[in-house]
Amino acid sequence: VARGCLGMRCFQLHNCQSYGRFSRSRRRIVKIKENYFFESNLRYSDQQSIDFFEPEFVLGNPAKALTEANQVVLTRSKAEQWFGDISKALNETISIDDKLFQISGIIEDLPPNLHLQYTGLLSHKSLEERYAKYQASHFLLELWNAEYFTYISVSKNADPELVKEKSQAFIENEVYPLIRARGIEEDYNLGFVPLPETHFETESSYNLPTGDKAFFNVTLLIGLILLIIICINYANLSMALLSTRTKELGMKKVLGATKRQVVLQLIAESVFYVAISLLVAYGLAYFIVESQVLYNVIDRQLDFNLLLQPSTLLATTAIGILLAILSAFYPALKYANVKLHEVAYSKKKSNTLRSLLITVQFIASLLVITSMVMMKLQLNHINNYNIGITDDPMFIVDMTDSRMVNQANAIRQSLSGLSSVSRVTDIKLSSTDHLLGCYSLNTEVQQETGGYKEQALQSSFIANDFNKAFGIELLHGRDFSSDFLSDTTKVLVNETLVKALNWTEPIGKKLKYTNREFEVIGVVKDFHFKSLKQKIEPLVLYKKHVYSGSKNIPRTSFHITTVPGMEERAVHEIEGVFQQFYPEIPFEFMIMEDKVKSLYAADKKESQLTAFLGYIAVIIALLGLVGLSSFEINQRMKEISIRKVLGANMSSIFVKLSVKQIRLIIIAGIIATPLCYLFISNWLNEYVYRIDLTSNLILATTVSLMVVCSLGVLAISTKVIEAGKVNPAETLRAD
Repeated sequence: VARGCLGMRCFQLHNCQSYGRFSRSRRRIVKIKENYFFESNLRYSDQQSIDFFEPEFVLGNPAKALTEANQVVLTRSKAEQWFGDISKALNETISIDDKLFQISGIIEDLPPNLHLQYTGLLSHKSLEERYAKYQASHFLLELWNAEYFTYISVSKNADPELVKEKSQAFIENEVYPLIRARGIEEDYNLGFVPLPETHFETESSYNLPTGDKAFFNVTLLIGLILLIIICINYANLSMALLSTRTKELGMKKVLGATKRQVVLQLIAESVFYVAISLLVAYGLAYFIVESQVLYNVIDRQLDFNLLLQPSTLLATTAIGILLAILSAFYPALKYANVKLHEVAYSKKKSNTLRSLLITVQFIASLLVITSMVMMKLQLNHINNYNIGITDDPMFIVDMTDSRMVNQANAIRQSLSGLSSVSRVTDIKLSSTDHLLGCYSLNTEVQQETGGYKEQALQSSFIANDFNKAFGIELLHGRDFSSDFLSDTTKVLVNETLVKALNWTEPIGKKLKYTNREFEVIGVVKDFHFKSLKQKIEPLVLYKKHVYSGSKNIPRTSFHITTVPGMEERAVHEIEGVFQQFYPEIPFEFMIMEDKVKSLYAADKKESQLTAFLGYIAVIIALLGLVGLSSFEINQRMKEISIRKVLGANMSSIFVKLSVKQIRLIIIAGIIATPLCYLFISNWLNEYVYRIDLTSNLILATTVSLMVVCSLGVLAISTKVIEAGKVNPAETLRAD
């Protein structure tokens, strides 16, 4: 996958076998008869893409699907949504952004794990006709367009690096002279991603990957930790159980059983138990997948059929058998070596390996719990962080209709007159992954020395009342105002830009964009217009009319600040205004608070999964502690009985039995702390604004130790109470 569209000339130069290209998705207005819909997954493509990927056609001719201008291919679900019956959709004419398209084919829905999703493909020839009006049709064939995904297929013998080098050479030889002629000195490096890796990486902000590599790595790590805990638990519980079977094993040896036979018997028992557990696990997995229990936690649609594939079944069975053998091997080997005199006179022996296993188990458990606490603290820090804009409730209404250019002022005036609305502004369409619609634009910036230097700056296009609506403080100069007609040649900048350029007096400095000169009239206080994972970047605020003057269709985003406590009323009143202007277009809105939270949805999901698995880790660790306690108490029943006969109370016996376990937990905490430091410090590297690692890690470790120790004491106490109820005479008589 190449980031950008190289065009046919480039592919012919390198003898590529075939290619396909797709534009990035935009929200479009679709009209079907008298009904209007918003649709965000329609992409421009061409017949080469159909031939390249061979989607399964339900209706229509694949060979002619996108060969003509103004054709569209829809997925089955989208056709059913719009027409009810897919047979009614074929050859129908629909309006997309006020342009007529004929439905030339219906294809099956795409698998959900594909990184490039679409519900329909629009004929690329439609764009070619449009660009021909501007005498720029060659742009679609020969130049590199960063808004496209291009897929190329090369022969098996081709060297991918050589293809990349030749493609980059094409960019430098054919494209650079054109962009240099426009005065742009920025270089473009072509990025290639192997198709299997596009699940996690696409090299483009226009289309994010379906998979989350960080989420996958965290899930895999915690899963491995849980497996380690489970294996250790199984080994310890096996030893606790086998301690009651020494006489049975001794009798087998008396009757002629060899050490090898005893080991094989115990391992076979382990494999049998694991096989039963595997069947039960598949049943639970089916219930979890079908009931959507984990959907809200991982935000992923799971497919149980993947577990039924032969390769998956074979791998799962092999891993289960391997874990069964590894978990049972040491206990089997230990008790296969039992001596006959040890059967008759069982003596308590210290077991360093068993203590080590228990310590490792608690290290893993504490690592998960401490990480869970640290993630929660970081997310709380993010949620409570002041991003520099108003805390008042704000609604966002995006409109993509071209008529908005003429209606924006009238709509804004109607919204301002609502009793539930306190402030209104409109900006160029907001971004899904930023709080504002920000664009990296090549701009010539006046230096403190007087000369100009070109650099890419984040830029937004706003209305006069933007700062007032967002509650952003003006530090120097003045704001945009309708009293000054010349403000279309003025800009505002943030304080980060002033610091980056070392401007001592920013007011009056000049910027050049699209061969036009702009003057700085004000400096606004820094606010976060992107995720807190990124530093505040230098920002230029233009009047929205600067962008509206271009040949692109200006897409408007209204930001409406409401009176606190009147949110429900505001929704109905705002909807009424938009329905007055656009009665045929469905009303949709977003809450700014939800948009802020969406920037950290993946981190919240990761934290929730860590918490979920953390609880499981604690439960499994406690089971291991119960197993260890049972083992210790069974080994020391004679000692407990003698202590009771000599007058010891249960509290002193409890302290005597629990000291070792508590000591192991504390040792595990000491070892787990630096490991957690390494893991969390790496996780926090994604954030620029983060919690203090050292102090919060101490807090998290302390909380984790207290929780695990408390639960451990509770687990031990139940076994001690159970042992205390046994009559000492029965124990000593049996011995």
